[in-house]
Amino acid sequence: MSAFSLNNLKTPILVIIYTVFFIIIVTIAGVMIAFTCSSKLLEGLPIIGFGGANPNNNLDEAANNDLGATSTQDVGQVKDDCAKSQIKNANPNVSDADAQKYVEWANKYGKMYGMDPALLLAQLQAESTFDPKASSGLANGIAQFTPATWSGEGYDANGNGNASVWEPEDAIASQARYMSRIKNQKITNPNLRTWQNAVAGYNAGPATIDQYGGIPPYPETRIYVNKIFNLYNNYYSKCL
Repeated sequence: MSAFSLNNLKTPILVIIYTVFFIIIVTIAGVMIAFTCSSKLLEGLPIIGFGGANPNNNLDEAANNDLGATSTQDVGQVKDDCAKSQIKNANPNVSDADAQKYVEWANKYGKMYGMDPALLLAQLQAESTFDPKASSGLANGIAQFTPATWSGEGYDANGNGNASVWEPEDAIASQARYMSRIKNQKITNPNLRTWQNAVAGYNAGPATIDQYGGIPPYPETRIYVNKIFNLYNNYYSKCL
């Protein structure tokens, strides 16, 4: 009777052991995935696109042609009326006075940091549609800085003693400077220092450019880069 009972108990016991083992493995995997996703969110990185892909695929031709500007001498100025009209078309709630300021700051800080002001404006439209109160929950202001990035890259451009992501001049100046730093410093491979890659780095994090040898294979980032360069080529570059 004893032997019979042991033999009949072996299978259920093994099933229980394997089930418990499986649950432990699944739980550990779930915790690791959750940790990875939360880390990316804290860093301002997208949590999509873990799979590898050719970083040059699925990009419009407009986004594959680099702008070439590398210094203040290479940067043009956008014409006020043309750029203001495009800003107002993008967001009719922007006042004429604010649109004028955005154009002036794009020209001023674009020249200061060697960034095409037309690209700066295209990026602002993609980020917030020129809404200085915009907030995604993860990023804030007209240039959509995450708190972590702003703490290291934001500065008091208007000289009022407070570097605020909510003040458009501070945010636009910080955007231009940060974009210049991404392109010329934070991307460590000199062969990858293009404005397309800098735009992608602004969205996905500068380190991803070196990691993937170009624009990372995140769908969100590729859509972002295409959108900005389509705005640049079809609208803002025509104001130069």
